[in-house]
Amino acid sequence: NILDLILRNVDWVKNSSELFDLVVKLCTEVTGADKSYFHILDETIGSPVLIASFSRDKSGLDPNNHLAMEEVLLKRISAGAPLLVKDGFDLRPSNLCIRSLIVNPMKIREKVFGALTVVMVEEGARPFTEKDLYYLNFIARRAGFVVENMALYENIYENLFATLYAFVEAIEAKDPYTKQHSSRVAEFAVRIGRQVGVSQEELDLLNFSGHLHDIGKIGIRDSILLKSGPLTGEEYSVIKEHPIIGANIIGHLGLMSEEQRIIRYHHERWDGKGYPDGLSGEEIPFLSRILAVADVYDAMASDRAYRKRIPQEMIIKTIHRNAGKQFDEKIVKAFLKAYETGEMFNKEDFAMLSSPIQHPTRLESSMLDRFCPNTY
Repeated sequence: NILDLILRNVDWVKNSSELFDLVVKLCTEVTGADKSYFHILDETIGSPVLIASFSRDKSGLDPNNHLAMEEVLLKRISAGAPLLVKDGFDLRPSNLCIRSLIVNPMKIREKVFGALTVVMVEEGARPFTEKDLYYLNFIARRAGFVVENMALYENIYENLFATLYAFVEAIEAKDPYTKQHSSRVAEFAVRIGRQVGVSQEELDLLNFSGHLHDIGKIGIRDSILLKSGPLTGEEYSVIKEHPIIGANIIGHLGLMSEEQRIIRYHHERWDGKGYPDGLSGEEIPFLSRILAVADVYDAMASDRAYRKRIPQEMIIKTIHRNAGKQFDEKIVKAFLKAYETGEMFNKEDFAMLSSPIQHPTRLESSMLDRFCPNTY
């Protein structure tokens, strides 16, 4: 039952931070330890670094105790073998009296990269046994296997991203007005996401999807994509295919289903008048709604072949006016708050945009139609 508990929990973790937090809690639960720690050996400084800890009494490992444990940990990591201490000893020069201790190295492909440690400190606590060591070793081996798989997946993910983003850069290189548009959209989407309060995993999705949201334009003819004048109805229908093309490119990789959805739906509108599928309201993925605001914001804040970029005050009014129509009101509210606090747009961002702004006296409705309701 205990081994099954370990497998059920460890195998479903999505990232290394979550894994290490779970592992120290599992070590405490399975062995009955008072405190559990996970250290990684930092080879650059030659000492173990505390990554995660768990304590039944909610107290952590104070600096003196941590320094005192370094020598014990380094010996175990160097030896590559576990240590079981049944009878207590003083951990000098700290004031922590350990009743019982297990240190178990964690390996990837037989190379030690860290150690799991459990301690009993309460007076009268039972000593650890060989069975506790067995369970701790099982957790360490399983966690090491998961970390290795995560590293492999992340390496594949990063290589795919680099390859795909090269296509985006090739698209943007054709038009000096859209250079770095995708990287700015990714940055703005992440800023809005932070203001909304999404998780780190969702911020990573926004960053990835923001960089690749226009990858589908690789399937659009240059005569349409780079046209400086108004698009015909037929040309606009062709442009509206790019979210589908982009989602299909991502989908064929088989690793990025959530990113695929975000990219496909980033031109949908809250009122159902967007494309490609005419989704409305809550039907649109939440992160796609964030990306939509970031995309329109950068489109208006950047120079384009057919116009100079729009003054910030006018952009804010336009996005605010389209809350509940083109955009989710909740996202617009977060965008406005981020803007007001300086988190959305700051002086450094001007360097990301094109040459000095030329303020128009007014924003014509035809221009609004071009890049707000139907921004492509």
